[in-house]
Amino acid sequence: MHNRLIKYLKRPYSRQIKPIETILIASGIVFFLLAVFQPFGLNMIKENKLLILLGFMFVTAFCLSIQCYIFPVIWKKFYKKGNWTIGKELSNMLLTVLLISLGNSLYSLYVFSQEINLLLIGYYLIVTFLISIFPITLSIFLVQNRQLTENLRAITEMNNQLNTSSERSSVRTEKIISIMGSGKECIELDINKLLYIEANSNYVKICFTDKEKVSKKLLRATIKQMEESLNEFSSIVKCHRAFLVNVNAIREVQGNSQGYRLFFDGVEEDIPVSRAYTKEFKEQISHIKSNPA
Repeated sequence: MHNRLIKYLKRPYSRQIKPIETILIASGIVFFLLAVFQPFGLNMIKENKLLILLGFMFVTAFCLSIQCYIFPVIWKKFYKKGNWTIGKELSNMLLTVLLISLGNSLYSLYVFSQEINLLLIGYYLIVTFLISIFPITLSIFLVQNRQLTENLRAITEMNNQLNTSSERSSVRTEKIISIMGSGKECIELDINKLLYIEANSNYVKICFTDKEKVSKKLLRATIKQMEESLNEFSSIVKCHRAFLVNVNAIREVQGNSQGYRLFFDGVEEDIPVSRAYTKEFKEQISHIKSNPA
């Protein structure tokens, strides 16, 4: 059970970073909840209640601004977009709740002219946490479910386009190219037979089909050099910082809420599609129908 939980928390999470929207929506929600439930003695206030509620909203916006704009600058590594996980999202949300709770508890003490009391602040923190834990959990689940639904729909569409391309593959003409390395090494092959190229330290591993069998060769070069030398071929797409793939050679696309995985005939390994290159990859697949060759 413990290992399952750790594994779940380490799953990549699709974080939608829109600070302004986050601040406005969260502040509005806090205003609405306080106006409806009126905790912390708000129900006893008869005068200037609207102004006091607006004060809570502005305190919330201020705390969120610190969390959205200042913390990512201080803790760059933690907030790095490419490394975001469910665990980090949960931690970030709980930190947000803590900041809002602390800010609003201090504001409450000011409104009710009370001295700073750690027990009272603790009470405010617990109440705010209990109120917020459900929407936090629900939001993470909904985002994951939405991402899964979108990915499955995109995967179905891409596989349909790949199948259409496969049916027309026999019309592709042979085009022999020379792939040069940093030294005198050179690999000649039909571009249509190329499956993928993988970065491997100071080398690249070129995977291609040769007489119906999959072959792999190492070439002293960088993935950037390969990308530049194959730039004229629109079917060769970067799907990951370490991979170039021939979209015309992909057998199938699979995936879940965490992203896509590519499969090739005769190759045991599956190739990842990182989030940074997802858009470009999907666009290239969409062109296959009209440009199959």
